[in-house]
Amino acid sequence: MCARYSLFQERLAFPGLFEGDGPDWTPNYNITPSTYVPVVFEQDEERTLHLMEWGLVPAWVKDYQGVKARPVNARSETASEKPYFRTSFKKRRCILPMSGFFEWKAESDGTKVFKQPYYVSRTDGGILAAAGLWDIWDRGEPIHETCTILTTDANPFMARLHDRMPCFLEPDDYDSWLDADLQEPAAIQSMLSPLPEGVLRAWPVTRSMSNPRYKSPESIVPISA
Repeated sequence: MCARYSLFQERLAFPGLFEGDGPDWTPNYNITPSTYVPVVFEQDEERTLHLMEWGLVPAWVKDYQGVKARPVNARSETASEKPYFRTSFKKRRCILPMSGFFEWKAESDGTKVFKQPYYVSRTDGGILAAAGLWDIWDRGEPIHETCTILTTDANPFMARLHDRMPCFLEPDDYDSWLDADLQEPAAIQSMLSPLPEGVLRAWPVTRSMSNPRYKSPESIVPISA
């Protein structure tokens, strides 16, 4: 599961993934569903980076505004089969760069149980490359580009917080993942394993970030557990 994440780079350039000139971006420490987020994808054999709305809407939907279910996550194990995702899984794969993401864990202060948010990032401080799907709704003006993040079973580290985690790609898989000519489900699926142990770190953060309007850099600052 991944319903909140952060990206606080001011310049949208990611070595090995995208090194051109990206769109304007204001660092966001608490990205929420329906936000327009940076997405790397390929179209007509050209790699580009656009802002897309986080929450997928398939191209075949007739009434864009009438769509209530706009999933920000898709299970990688079944995305190739589900009508909502299968065309994108085959032909429209993308990568969402992240500085880190959030998960919530049930904890107790001795008198009550509450959901404590944790911030998860790379141990080396690098960018996480989340495997995603995108689609384009082009049945009138305006045209809408939307995206979702694929998830997989949690590795042992993440299992302490949640039973699911985003699918993160290794740099060697970027080209293949974005290649629309690669359409064999088994080959695509092979890139969607959980990250190995030791790559991620996590710490508790302020519960204020659970409010989607809370965008402070304090969202990711460690607090005492």
